[in-house]
Amino acid sequence: MYFSHFCSRPEGYDRNLVHAIESVIIEWTHQIRDVLKKDSAQPLLEGLNPTPMVEIEFWKAKAQNLDCIYEQLRDPKVRKMAEMLEKSNSSYFPSFKNIFRDVVAGENYNYVLHTMHSLHLYLVFLISMWVHQINHYVQ
Repeated sequence: MYFSHFCSRPEGYDRNLVHAIESVIIEWTHQIRDVLKKDSAQPLLEGLNPTPMVEIEFWKAKAQNLDCIYEQLRDPKVRKMAEMLEKSNSSYFPSFKNIFRDVVAGENYNYVLHTMHSLHLYLVFLISMWVHQINHYVQ
């Protein structure tokens, strides 16, 4: 495996391997930034009229995406890649640390999701009351 090759090099690292890792970090950074930049207001900006349930689903999906990204970044292989970047003084190591920090900060979306869950229950109650009232007038 590459990792044992990395450790056995006399100069401490394989420049080709570090370059390959840097390329992966660039791609990951773009993908993760896309997830982090998603905005729940986008449907409004597009002239749509989203319901509160759309907002709740947005935050639920965002939290799930960030949870998955966080777990992937914590994988031992990914941590080893970060160590390689650090040991080789790669200029991409700070980017990797920043994206990890941003994902960890994004984990706070779980708080929003928890709050949204309470709102969701209230909305379901309101909608059911509204439907009940309409049924009363239709009969």
